[in-house]
Amino acid sequence: MGPRCSPDYEWSDGSKGAYLYYFANSSTWRRSVTSVAASKSIKGPYTNVKPIVYSGFTKNDATDGSDRNIKYTKTNLPKLIKEGKVSGWSNKWNNATGTEWNHLYAPNAIDPCVFNDAHGKMWMVYGSWSGGIFLLKINPKTGTAIYPKKDGKTKDGRIIDRYFGIKLLGGYHQSGEGPYIMYDKATKYYYLFVTYGGLDYQGGYNMRMWRSKSPEGPYVDAKGQDAPSYTENSDDKANTKYGIKISGNYKLPGMDTSYKSGGHNSFMKNNDGKYFLVYHTRFSYDNNYQLRVHEMMMNKDAWPVNLPFAYTAKKPSALLKVRFLVNTPSIT
Repeated sequence: MGPRCSPDYEWSDGSKGAYLYYFANSSTWRRSVTSVAASKSIKGPYTNVKPIVYSGFTKNDATDGSDRNIKYTKTNLPKLIKEGKVSGWSNKWNNATGTEWNHLYAPNAIDPCVFNDAHGKMWMVYGSWSGGIFLLKINPKTGTAIYPKKDGKTKDGRIIDRYFGIKLLGGYHQSGEGPYIMYDKATKYYYLFVTYGGLDYQGGYNMRMWRSKSPEGPYVDAKGQDAPSYTENSDDKANTKYGIKISGNYKLPGMDTSYKSGGHNSFMKNNDGKYFLVYHTRFSYDNNYQLRVHEMMMNKDAWPVNLPFAYTAKKPSALLKVRFLVNTPSIT
């Protein structure tokens, strides 16, 4: 995602206001770190502030097949524990011997998205596959996280991890990545987007959506189903039953090529009140990803509906309108 403006950010010289850029670095599919950088100009240059959340670490010495020690002392956890911001080590993060990361419980610390709630408070949603999608509060003065400190449960029974935050969905390595949340003042809903499937050409990448009246959830789909948190007994395709499928692979009459593996989207609303889906997709003629922008229309039940043709700011002809209404298949 792009930089997020925080007028309350405090610089060391006492001045206020910054553009905050959240980004992730990874060395394996589960060992990652999400950090924040700041600038007084949206164009940069950006100065690294500090790491926010790590994944893939161990309690004891281990390498995870690499040439480096991945013991948690290399992360920000020792300092957070010492300062009382996280209440010690959690055995849920590792196996019994403390030498292997528990990727079925804990998230992969990538794909950060920072958003403001209805009251201006900042949050960061992040995660990919592994333990699922998690949510952390962000301190607008520092750009860093406000950790839960202690483990707990939400009112509807979801995990609150002392370090990783509130679990929104996923876990047990069910597919799901690229989370994005936006609050819409018009509908008073928080819309959560997640991409399922594999991002390769034949991976079936597809975008799903839920909504909530609270940034912390629970998020539900149009059937009223909660965004799912999985267990070790969940089948490999359990997640396909949940979430509104915004778009998957498709080809409509009049198209010369098929859309394939679209995903990892953003959702935005412009000053004219129009909604847009921004995402990357492949096509049947080209295995390379391309950026696409589609307009979304808000239906009477306050659900954004994706229009299947790329946005051009031009009104479709009457013939195209009729053709679309008559021939567009149901995409499920």
